[in-house]
Amino acid sequence: MDKVINIEMDSPTKIIEIEAEISKAGPAGPSTTIEIGTVETGDTSSATMTGDSPVQTLNLVLEKGDKGEPGKDGSGVNILGTLANTGALPATGEQGDAYLISGNLYVWSVNDSEWVNVGTIQGPAGPANTLAIGTVSQGASPAATITGTSPNQTLNLTLQKGDKGDKGDKGDIGNTGVNASLQIGTVTQGESPSATITGSLPNQTLNLVLQKGDKGDKGDKGDTGETGPQGAGNMEKSTYDPTNKNGDAFSMGNMAETSTKKILTDAERTKLAGLNTGADVSGPTGSEADEIVLFSDASGKVIKRATGVKLNTANGAITRAMDIALEATGANAEASLKAGDVEILITDADDTVTITGGALKARLKSRAAALATSLTPNLDTADLYTNGAIAGAVTIAAPIGTPVMGDKLTLAFKDNGTARAITWNSIYEGIGLALPASTIAGKWTYIGFIYNATAAKWHAVALTSQV
Repeated sequence: MDKVINIEMDSPTKIIEIEAEISKAGPAGPSTTIEIGTVETGDTSSATMTGDSPVQTLNLVLEKGDKGEPGKDGSGVNILGTLANTGALPATGEQGDAYLISGNLYVWSVNDSEWVNVGTIQGPAGPANTLAIGTVSQGASPAATITGTSPNQTLNLTLQKGDKGDKGDKGDIGNTGVNASLQIGTVTQGESPSATITGSLPNQTLNLVLQKGDKGDKGDKGDTGETGPQGAGNMEKSTYDPTNKNGDAFSMGNMAETSTKKILTDAERTKLAGLNTGADVSGPTGSEADEIVLFSDASGKVIKRATGVKLNTANGAITRAMDIALEATGANAEASLKAGDVEILITDADDTVTITGGALKARLKSRAAALATSLTPNLDTADLYTNGAIAGAVTIAAPIGTPVMGDKLTLAFKDNGTARAITWNSIYEGIGLALPASTIAGKWTYIGFIYNATAAKWHAVALTSQV
């Protein structure tokens, strides 16, 4: 008889029952492995087997059961207090017992028979909220709105005007006040009016700022004033009109000059009027075109000729036809002031010219001096120092003299075939280059400095060495 298998499933939790009727025992088959495949919910329960023995898959469709009865309420948490640390926890507890330790909640677990840390039950403190008063206005009905986000918010109020209250009872007579004195202090004009009271009772000061009002309309002409008293002056005819000029007594043509009181002529008036419009001024006799004129004395009133000294209108240069001798500090120096330029001939090695009658000195070219192994440059005597056979270490000290912005200093040096160390004073500073720490054996080195008065430094701006 063939094998018959019936599978019955009355509910999702009912064990599968298998009935089999075997008429004749055959040889033992292989052990079958059944795996659970898909498990789905459907209107009716069913089961299907896929695959071939000995490995097969059981797929189930389970019918949704009826709604069960409500479960019993779970046990709550009973926080019994706060402890300093876990060592202070009791050995045992009841279901739901709990303690707080450093913000963490420890709950007694009946299953594990131990205290379990379930974490914090309170979040960190939020930022303190700041509520500022915004607009306060009057309206038909009261209202309040809060704008902005925490922690900075603004409360805006609309207040309803209340009914007029009843008249209050008459108050008691107050104490006698101090005899206050209010005096006017400053009274100034400003864009908007204001008043402030300074001082304390009983003596205070009222200070006012008054806003300037619009210009008022022109007032009516006032009444003619009363005739004043007769003056004390003497306007007698014998004094002011001794020659019977009558109505022309004050005419300029009828006035007589004296030795100290003069009347200007029309020509003189024209000259005075021309001073404001670039009128010509009469100069000394014999002046030539474009010739310069000078004040002749300290009074500054008399003009004289600077004979032969002219302004070249083409290029603005001052020229003179004759030679001008200059006093030189050296043996011989002479100069000619010629058409538009100055020609100076220098025969002295000092190269310094002093202009007679003044303190102006002009350096006409660089002056050289020897560069010693211990050098303190003197700006009053030289601005170029050289040494072509340095035989020892070199120390460059700060220059003496009073340099000004833009003064220049040049050093040119070469050792005697052996490199020599160089030590620089802190007043020397490289700009875009490093000051050399030593010479280059047998090679010339040039370094140029410019004085920066703002930085109070001699800035090295050029450095080159012989290749």
